[in-house]
Amino acid sequence: VTIEEIQEIQELTMALELALLPLALPRLSKDDMRLLRALSEELDKGSRSPETVIEFYRVLFQPAGRPQMLRIIENMIWRTVRFFPVMQSIRTDFRRVSPTREAMIATFEAGDVEEAKRVLHAFHQVRVDALVSAIREGR
Repeated sequence: VTIEEIQEIQELTMALELALLPLALPRLSKDDMRLLRALSEELDKGSRSPETVIEFYRVLFQPAGRPQMLRIIENMIWRTVRFFPVMQSIRTDFRRVSPTREAMIATFEAGDVEEAKRVLHAFHQVRVDALVSAIREGR
């Protein structure tokens, strides 16, 4: 696992996610939001399986109608499986780190695309920064 690889994956997935969010957000149903909340709770309780993470992003971005872009995001998640042990070691640090996954979902529900994009980016960035820091510290 290299820091450069982590940063490249982050840059690629953020570009795709920020492009998909404005297309998906208006099409998310109340059932989609309930499912996102349920998956979020599962992830916050400790399930960091790639399948659960992928399902979260599939529910979020499938309504955008861009299956190729979603496939690339899913592929990038599979590439991060090697990072999961490091992420597990620092996961408890994220329970109160802002923005939380719950806050992110709340911005999706509010429907403000620009704010949702800002929060989505911040959500990922704080976690990538922590992962890079943990790797530098040799965790």
